[in-house]
Amino acid sequence: MNRKKKFGLAAAAFALLAALYGLTYIPQHVVRLNPDQIDEILVFNGYIGRQVKITDQAEIRQTVEQLNGVTFQKGKSSLGYMGFGLRLEFRDQAGKKINALIINREYLLRYRGFFYTAVKGKMPYDELLHKFDKPLQAPHAP
Repeated sequence: MNRKKKFGLAAAAFALLAALYGLTYIPQHVVRLNPDQIDEILVFNGYIGRQVKITDQAEIRQTVEQLNGVTFQKGKSSLGYMGFGLRLEFRDQAGKKINALIINREYLLRYRGFFYTAVKGKMPYDELLHKFDKPLQAPHAP
């Protein structure tokens, strides 16, 4: 193969890869979870270092459907960033982690190495934060 042909093929391959990568920046639904497969959601508050467990199926369904309904715009890489607002872990009946994500603000999601900004819909950020309004209950002595 001559030199021009090799260069042309390499340029075409690079252009195709760049176009495919560029398609990932089109606004899309990032979170796709089935609420029927989720038995509990663990929510860890990075601001205060506390965790709550959501086991009520109606709350789980509402939270998951709200997240599923949000359209996100992919942003910059989140590699190297530390700290977070709320970390959510979705677990099945066996306690196995199905998925995890971080909500930093009512409009900002960190997921699979990137930041995503909500462009349509609303994440349940405030609702989840309010779960931490109640003071800690001391365990009762036997």
